[in-house]
Amino acid sequence: MKKNAFSLVELVIVIVIIGIIAAIAVPRFSSATDSANRGNVKASLEVMRNALDLYKAEINFWPSNPTALTTTTTTTTPNGTVYGPYIRVFPTNPTLNTTGVKIITSTATPATSDCTTTQGWIYNSSNGEVWGCDGSTTIISPD
Repeated sequence: MKKNAFSLVELVIVIVIIGIIAAIAVPRFSSATDSANRGNVKASLEVMRNALDLYKAEINFWPSNPTALTTTTTTTTPNGTVYGPYIRVFPTNPTLNTTGVKIITSTATPATSDCTTTQGWIYNSSNGEVWGCDGSTTIISPD
């Protein structure tokens, strides 16, 4: 007799093997996404830090809010020099999908409580330092 189909046992074995492979692969893809998001946050932090340094070099003080990097600034000098914008669009934090900024003024590093779901960035207006949040109250530094 000629066999034209798979038996139930063969199908079950194949389904179990596919399930095992999926159970191994899915967590690896999940951690790869988290790693990519952290890398994106670090790259955005580096861009913001460079823009902040340029802002400070040209205007001689740190902006009160880093979102000012997307606008032009006119100095109060007699010739009224226009500077900026330093970045085209303020970056979105990919782990929280927000451009919100928590502004601090202390010289200390930020506390984990400074990370919120609506504020993906932390900015210290007294020294121009900027950090990112990853959604689980972990502070990300570009260093």
